[in-house]
Amino acid sequence: MRYLSDDWLEAANVAIRSMEPLADKVVVSFKILDTDSAEESYVLELGPGPVRFHRDTSNAELTLTMERSVAVAIALGQSSAQRAFLDGDLRVGGDVRILLGNSKALGMAGDHLGDLRAATDFS
Repeated sequence: MRYLSDDWLEAANVAIRSMEPLADKVVVSFKILDTDSAEESYVLELGPGPVRFHRDTSNAELTLTMERSVAVAIALGQSSAQRAFLDGDLRVGGDVRILLGNSKALGMAGDHLGDLRAATDFS
């Protein structure tokens, strides 16, 4: 399945369903920019309700914006979000404290997607 497609988001939700939600509201939006100026956005909601991916960015407290190639490199484990940020390839908007205070939970969500990588078409 294609990376970030609706099918991929559905499979990602299955992969993270065992994650324990955080007690506080943590909603992170990811804005992925393609070279042809197209844009895909999705959200990772870590709490207080069920941990889930979805497309509604209206409730996001933090937005991470990056080119598709950067998102793919991070998803494949070839780079890290921290490295992309330091290199200027990842822009952060909104409440940065959300990122700083919940980096462990964000990392755990990524860990839960490990098996999904093998079934993902990143091209």
